[in-house]
Amino acid sequence: MYYSEVATVTFESSTLNEVPKRLFDTYPHLKSANLSRCGIKEINRYSLEQSSQLTVLDLSWNKLTELKAFCFTGATMLSQLNLTLNNISVIEEGAFNTLSNLVLLQLSGNKLRKLPSNVFNPLTSLKTIYLNSNQLEVVEQDLFSASTVLENVLLQYNRITVVGEGAFVSDKRPKLKIISLSNNNLTMLDLTGVRVEKLFLSANMLKEISISPWIQHIYASNNKISSIVLTDTSTEMLLTTLGLENNSITSLETIRHFRSLVVLDLANNKIGALNLTSFANLVKLEQLGLERTFISNLQHGTFAQLGALKVLDISDNNLDRFDFEILTSSTNLEQIYIDGNRLKSIDYEHLRKTFPSLAWLGVSNNNWNCSYLIKLVRYCTENSITLYKPSLSVQNQTNVKGIYCYDDKNPLANWNTTLQQIAVHPHLNITSEESALQAMLQSVLDDVRRFSETHANVASQTTNLEGSVYNLTQNQFILQGQLNSLQQSLFEVRLSLLSNRTNGNASSVTNDELRQMIETANNLTLDKQELSAKKLDFKLYEQSFKVEKALEIAKENGDKLTALAKRMEQWIGNIVSGGGALGMLGHDRPQQQQQRQSAQQSAVGSESGHQGYGLVIALVVMLMCLIVGVNIFVIFKISRRPFTIERKRYTHRDSSLTTIVDNDI
Repeated sequence: MYYSEVATVTFESSTLNEVPKRLFDTYPHLKSANLSRCGIKEINRYSLEQSSQLTVLDLSWNKLTELKAFCFTGATMLSQLNLTLNNISVIEEGAFNTLSNLVLLQLSGNKLRKLPSNVFNPLTSLKTIYLNSNQLEVVEQDLFSASTVLENVLLQYNRITVVGEGAFVSDKRPKLKIISLSNNNLTMLDLTGVRVEKLFLSANMLKEISISPWIQHIYASNNKISSIVLTDTSTEMLLTTLGLENNSITSLETIRHFRSLVVLDLANNKIGALNLTSFANLVKLEQLGLERTFISNLQHGTFAQLGALKVLDISDNNLDRFDFEILTSSTNLEQIYIDGNRLKSIDYEHLRKTFPSLAWLGVSNNNWNCSYLIKLVRYCTENSITLYKPSLSVQNQTNVKGIYCYDDKNPLANWNTTLQQIAVHPHLNITSEESALQAMLQSVLDDVRRFSETHANVASQTTNLEGSVYNLTQNQFILQGQLNSLQQSLFEVRLSLLSNRTNGNASSVTNDELRQMIETANNLTLDKQELSAKKLDFKLYEQSFKVEKALEIAKENGDKLTALAKRMEQWIGNIVSGGGALGMLGHDRPQQQQQRQSAQQSAVGSESGHQGYGLVIALVVMLMCLIVGVNIFVIFKISRRPFTIERKRYTHRDSSLTTIVDNDI
């Protein structure tokens, strides 16, 4: 134990069951006592009787479980009380009755679930109270209304679902500085009449909040807020900061009435297209965050009234073009962020002239051509404009000073760059899967549109893909079959063990075990049937595919036969018109023989011509019949045999539980 000359006592590595009364009896003028980590389990109502001069008491990191009534009797001058990280679950109503001068009360990290509504009434001088990291579920009505000088109430990291009406309202108190309700389970919140400078509501489940005109700063990110209700429209709003990142805001109808807004953050909301009047009344706005709000187009006049604007963030949207002239009214801009869009060019030549105060410009993760980006970077360097670059760095990509771009001379590298950016791009990690998919597909489409000159390889890639799917499906069936075999082997082992037990002592086998064995057998057989059914479906698909191919081949053969028949008809016509086969040969003979035997040759040529004509027709008919017959036989064999086999296989199956058990046991 250490005693100082400045009326301060610190216990180090001591083990005490209760606050030592003898300490204050011995040193009645003690002003500060540090009893942290002393294993204290109780505060006796007489322990502090002689501590009338004590102003600071630290009891953190002990084992206190409750605060009884009048446990601080005697410590009338106490201004700071630290009870952090104990096991306090109960505070009786009169626990703080003698602490009218207490300014700071720390109860963080305990196990409080409920507080009496008047437990803090005696603390008339209280300015700051820490109740964070407990297990509170309800903030009782009028819980803090008696503390007329209260400034800071910290209730984050509890389980609060209800805040009672008037819990933070007091007619005698001018204004609170901080109310923190972050990381609780609130779904609705009515702050009618509440006067506070800063209100923290992040990480709840709020869908709607009702606010008074006297709240200055609201931080409500990571909720489900779709609307904000004004409880008093007759009084001028004092709201200057509104943080609504990652909520469900779809309309700016209410927000545009907050004329005193200086900071507005709407990131990660599905706002979509902006109206020309969305920000018309926000003439004092200096910071506007619209990143990831599904903006695809900006109209001239949207920001016409934002003359005081200094920071604009419209990154990670769907903009494929951006005209700085829509910001002509906002000449005081110091930071502009257009990262993560689909921009290919911007009119940057007049940036310094239009925005003389511009210091930061974010242009990363767009569709810049490297040659174009070099010129943009050079301009910004010459005009002292700092280019913002994401902290996340991906190696092996074409870039200009860390800003990625596309090199026309190396399209393959650009394609790899796009795939890597899709994998690591921060703006794809959003709550909406549909938006991430849309952004990814758009990036892929841009690359295909930029670098694809031919689509001749699409068919071969599709064929390879179908072959891969076919192989994967077959492998899946093989693995499933092996798994079924393993399950069957395990079942047989269990069945053998059960049989041995039955032979030794039949009463040792319970009905539950038998039921489990039967269910296992049933499930195993059903798995086999399911696998067989899947195989059958796959075979049917395979056979239908083969039938389609065979029909295509048959059609091609039919077309070939038709063409052949036409050629045969021409050939036969030529033969007939030429006087027959022998008649055609007769033209090669000498003229003298034709004259001497003209009558005989004419008769013989005519007869031979008719015989040749009939022979050719017979051969053609036989050939056509043979080809058609072969095609029909092939198609029939391909499509018929698997159906017959599967039909026979399934005809003799019995899916009843008795048959399944008989077949497998």
